[in-house]
Amino acid sequence: LCELVEAPPVSVYAAGGTFLDPEKVSIPDSGIVTITFADGSVGTTLISSAGCPDFPKEATEIYCDHRAIYIVDFCRMEYYGFRGQKKVSMEFAAVDKGQAVEIDLFADAILKDIAPPNDLTKAARAAVISFKVNESIATGAPVSIEEEEYCF
Repeated sequence: LCELVEAPPVSVYAAGGTFLDPEKVSIPDSGIVTITFADGSVGTTLISSAGCPDFPKEATEIYCDHRAIYIVDFCRMEYYGFRGQKKVSMEFAAVDKGQAVEIDLFADAILKDIAPPNDLTKAARAAVISFKVNESIATGAPVSIEEEEYCF
């Protein structure tokens, strides 16, 4: 979500828990995560480890500036309100979370001595948000995110 919204994240609220075997899984494995950004944009992600395998495991909704993006299981994307079109749909042949592209870009960065696709700030931001998601699930309350927590 943070790559799609230019404004920094300012809070996260999550509800969920551990739905698999708690003897094997000690942290929440499922939840609905809502991230609010400084410009008022809001993004939600649903992550479910205990759902039906025939139903999408992950769904992401993003709303901003009278536009919306809906991503289902990283294999279908719909977007609304862009370039004067009401709705555009895209289907992908397989689930693609972009990991192969990220690895290729990272290898290029090493070989060509250029900036990596995900710098330290982005990695730290992702880690901070992950910890805040767990905190929000544990407390049942929104948790603020400060740029100072991930910008060095």
